Amino acid sequence: MAETDQLKHEDPQALERELHALEGRDLQLWCLVGLITVILATGFLGLLVPRVLWHVGATVVTQQNLPALFCGLLVLLLLLAIYMVQQRIRLTHTRRDLTGRLLQAERASRIDQLTGLLNRRNLDEVLAREMARSQRTGTRLCVVMMDVDAFEALDNRFGHVVAERILLDISRMLKRNFRAADILLRYAEHEFLAILPETDRGEAQIAVDRLQGACGVEHWNRRNQEFGYQLELSTGIAQFVPDASTVESLIEAADAEIYNSRRVRARHPRPVPQ
Repeated sequence: MAETDQLKHEDPQALERELHALEGRDLQLWCLVGLITVILATGFLGLLVPRVLWHVGATVVTQQNLPALFCGLLVLLLLLAIYMVQQRIRLTHTRRDLTGRLLQAERASRIDQLTGLLNRRNLDEVLAREMARSQRTGTRLCVVMMDVDAFEALDNRFGHVVAERILLDISRMLKRNFRAADILLRYAEHEFLAILPETDRGEAQIAVDRLQGACGVEHWNRRNQEFGYQLELSTGIAQFVPDASTVESLIEAADAEIYNSRRVRARHPRPVPQ
């Protein structure tokens, strides 16, 4: 859990900057390899053909000293090679670590920290992908928008901590009442969205009724009837229409149904438990 919390606070942009800095160190290492190669090559040439490099009259290495100098250069070359290999291994491990942390931080930035659901950053990508799949395969697709009624009054009356606990309860309720194949998102502070692949409007309504019923909202209200708050969710369903629907139009249609459901419920209010 501590590791997960740490990832949530890691900045993907900062990790990208570290990764770019690491690439600069990698380039410096390769430049050092090139420089050492040039120096060693020059040294070998100086040992083997000093007269060619420094002309007549220059200091000539004697035949007796040449093997010792040659072995010394080989040892130096071996030590430098070991150092370079160690640095390359260290750079490789650091690069893998940074890349892994970057991917994890990017994933964490797409998860709502309170509920563990996907956040709104994922909506366009996920919904567009499901719409394209529905269009390609000819299957149905629905979205369900859910909004907590009178959430501001709840927050003002009981405080932010209690309001967050109720939002967390709702997210657990959604996970229990929707399928594993359905995609759940926290759309806004007190709004949630469910993307239901291979589902028509009637099947989506069954899922909504299950959420509102004994396994969902009604169960929560019975369990918390002494709390003094009646949980109510307004819901709206929109079905994907091939070659007509867009991400925006689906969300707008589901949102419009929320207002319609609120008008219906205003005419037939539920009794508040005493």
